[in-house]
Amino acid sequence: MTNIDNAACLVTGASRGLGASLARALDTRGASLFLVARSAIVERYRDAQAVAADLSDPYSIDDLLDGFTRFVAERSPRCLLVLNNAGTVAPIAPAWRCDAGQVDAAIRLNLTAPMLVTGGFIRRFADADLPKLVVNVSSGAASTPYHGWSTYCAGKAGLDHFTRCAGLEQRGAPHPATVIAIAPGVVDTAMQDAIRASDPADFPQIGKFTALKEGGKLATPRDAAEAMIRLIETTPLQNGGVYDVRTR
Repeated sequence: MTNIDNAACLVTGASRGLGASLARALDTRGASLFLVARSAIVERYRDAQAVAADLSDPYSIDDLLDGFTRFVAERSPRCLLVLNNAGTVAPIAPAWRCDAGQVDAAIRLNLTAPMLVTGGFIRRFADADLPKLVVNVSSGAASTPYHGWSTYCAGKAGLDHFTRCAGLEQRGAPHPATVIAIAPGVVDTAMQDAIRASDPADFPQIGKFTALKEGGKLATPRDAAEAMIRLIETTPLQNGGVYDVRTR
């Protein structure tokens, strides 16, 4: 259980969709926000700093974390929170037809970036004696294979297992960070738009996701964000735990 009142929070992919809704949910709880996105962040928050970054470039992450360290130093937060939310479902195609550049960029964004953000955060704040939580945004695709999603499924499966390993490592640290993953369910974001626009030959299960949209069965970004924050606030979190809001 984490009290995020007066937290300093780093949120990636914060310009729209789930990331923007997570930022709003944290803002209403009095958190200070360090918001990262490739596109402009136009929404106003109580206390926020917006940073433009392409997380598919791993060499941008040290500078990003240096900025967050300064952001934290300028405040007196009661806890630190990192939400690794940025991600992409592309490329959607059978593995044998996936473009090498797209696969590389997707793995960098979906897996390499949250690994480096998590590791760099732990290193920089190893001596900070306050609650520290890293949340990696997972997916049901981490454990369920989908035709055409080999890159996305592999990235999310890797992220879940990285979370387990990083959490295990932290259990013996003097001032441990808690590292967890949370799957938010199927959320009505631009990623779902891309899925429904894909070629059925590349993604035969497109009908399932079209039906979810037409049947009003997709979670709104706001509801998914609130479910994630409630889980953080009310659940005794196990370091290295992988959670799903749909099973709470």
